[in-house]
Amino acid sequence: MFQLLQPLMLFSLAGLAVPIAIHLWNRKRGRRIKVGSVALLQETQSRRVSSIRLNEVGLLLLRCVLLGVLALLLAGPQWSTVQKNTQKTWVLVSPGLLAAVKDSNSRVRQTLDSLAGANRELRVFTKDFTVFSLQSVPKWNNTAAASLNYWSLLREADQRLPARTPVYLLTTERLDALQGKRPAVDVDVRWLTFEGKDSATYWLADAYQTSTDSIAVYLGESKPEGNRLVTLRLPPVNDTFPVVADASLQIMGRSGQWQVSLINQVSPALTVDTSTYSIAIYAGKDFSEDARYVKMACEAISRFTRRKLVVNNISEKKTIQGKPHWIFWLSHEPMPESLLGANATLFRYPAGKATEAADTWLRLPQPISRPVRIYREFAQASGEAVWFDGYGRSVLGFAPRKSQFVYQFNTRFHPEWNDLVWHEAFPQALLSLFNQHLWPARGKLLPKDDQRLVDARQLMPGRTANPGKAVSEKGEEISLREPLLVVMLLLWVLERWLSDRTKKQAIPTITA
Repeated sequence: MFQLLQPLMLFSLAGLAVPIAIHLWNRKRGRRIKVGSVALLQETQSRRVSSIRLNEVGLLLLRCVLLGVLALLLAGPQWSTVQKNTQKTWVLVSPGLLAAVKDSNSRVRQTLDSLAGANRELRVFTKDFTVFSLQSVPKWNNTAAASLNYWSLLREADQRLPARTPVYLLTTERLDALQGKRPAVDVDVRWLTFEGKDSATYWLADAYQTSTDSIAVYLGESKPEGNRLVTLRLPPVNDTFPVVADASLQIMGRSGQWQVSLINQVSPALTVDTSTYSIAIYAGKDFSEDARYVKMACEAISRFTRRKLVVNNISEKKTIQGKPHWIFWLSHEPMPESLLGANATLFRYPAGKATEAADTWLRLPQPISRPVRIYREFAQASGEAVWFDGYGRSVLGFAPRKSQFVYQFNTRFHPEWNDLVWHEAFPQALLSLFNQHLWPARGKLLPKDDQRLVDARQLMPGRTANPGKAVSEKGEEISLREPLLVVMLLLWVLERWLSDRTKKQAIPTITA
């Protein structure tokens, strides 16, 4: 296939007007004839040619061709040859659509019929990319199919296929199938999506006995537009309670041994949590105000969630008795080894008194209405960062330690250090930590029950180029500059020879 690298240089063909104008301007000269005397010549009426005629047409055409070859040479001509690869195009179908493939009237089947071809291969969009045909569609476990990760599978397909290979993807628009970082691939992805069922699923997220002896139930609901938790507070009796349109709740058992279950839903019963949680706060010297703010936030959380929660202020390290579920160590003093080995979550200030001034703000996981300013900090918190400052540095670090979890806070719960204790987000920030490591939700949403959908435009991966990877179409590009240079040189030599020859045969004007 003929190509030009610099096609704009073809505008230089306008230079063809120059030799044409020169040839039109030149006039043919008369021939010189030697005579003995002009007296013997008879006078005739002279005719003057006033019209413009082309002279030396062959030389004109040769010069035009020479300029045309020069313009083509400047445009960078090359010849590309393409050699087809034997790699077949993959048509990948997600397991959730295999049932629709068997229905000849479904939109999935009609799409596959339109994609049928000798060079296309039907495969299941799973880790092994099983080959199948329309006459033999495999069965698939819906539970296993719901746990697939589209982006991870697409990376594996990209590693197995040559670059720029067309890949057709037929999937549903499941949001939970997109996990991790969006991939960048060098195959040509053409993603076709099909809407899932417009339905809702329900699950029991948590159930506990409140401080007022009622039972609080967190019921999860998943729909295509999103998930939500419905909070229900029910009396502990054996009865059936309507919850939402197509789900109902049942409480069974006796006082102190209740179980909550969903009627007409395939999900296990959830035992009601009747525990009373204990939080211990140790405040070192000059940290009593920190402890007061933390205790007030914990009490606000208890009133909001109605969890059975006991908060104890500890003034002496030796008085920490019992088995608290959570310990706030608000001091620079080293923690006793007995606490480091306790089966409790620890929230501590770093050891030492080195502080530094700061002028930044606190970034919390949850959205807040106004920024939380930070005025002073310790050294950067160790462990996995949970809270950050405005420069991306860790403010709250988390690190598991054997059977316990340890949080390290590199500032203080004090208004001279930051605005957190006066901010309305303070109890919410602690509640998010309690939800992780104090009373985490026991009923998890299974992948098969997640009904959330995503916009098809968010599915597409990024594009990249791997120079070391084979391509599906191998091309060879041949430059035509050298042959054109030779042709141009030959044309120039021919033009010079023809021009000199024409000058020698020129006809001069008649003179006496």
